[in-house]
Amino acid sequence: MTTQSDTTDGTVARWYIVHTYSGQEDRVQKNLEQRVSTMDVKDKILNVVVPTEEEVEISEGERKTVQKKMYAGYLIVQMVMDEESWYVVRNTPGVTGFISAEDEREKRPKPIPLEDSEVDRIMSRMTSEAPRVRVAMSPESLFASKMVLSLTLWARWMRCLQIAVKCVCTFPFSGVKRRLNSTFFRLRSHSY
Repeated sequence: MTTQSDTTDGTVARWYIVHTYSGQEDRVQKNLEQRVSTMDVKDKILNVVVPTEEEVEISEGERKTVQKKMYAGYLIVQMVMDEESWYVVRNTPGVTGFISAEDEREKRPKPIPLEDSEVDRIMSRMTSEAPRVRVAMSPESLFASKMVLSLTLWARWMRCLQIAVKCVCTFPFSGVKRRLNSTFFRLRSHSY
């Protein structure tokens, strides 16, 4: 897929980020593609993509390859931005809006196209040969790792020097002096 492409009338189609309800990206993609064909705007809305990538999950020694959405709640659309194409995308069920910034002259939100380098990076991640690897920990191994961490923190805690300090504070809104008992800890610097 190219980052920019010319349409039949010579205008340049750019990529825009569309915000959807989280978890409904595939349904919004299908709805938008159907609306594009029924409303006959194929020359203005060229591509609708839900950015996904392959991820290998390793859980309890088993490898499982899954498709993960790169940006949950978002899809990217290659389109020529005008009133008609904006209306088709914006009024698709499940679409909440475009990623946009306020136009200084018109004082209203204006959709911002993606930079070519950003589109290239997203597309290269989608077509990458090597899937990302994610190791899922079982509750037992997670508990064991937390126990080791707790013991390590306890050992460091025991090396701390505890200093009890009593301070008197005046509250500005009441003018009353109150005695607060607080405990502060000062860490010694040790070379571990």
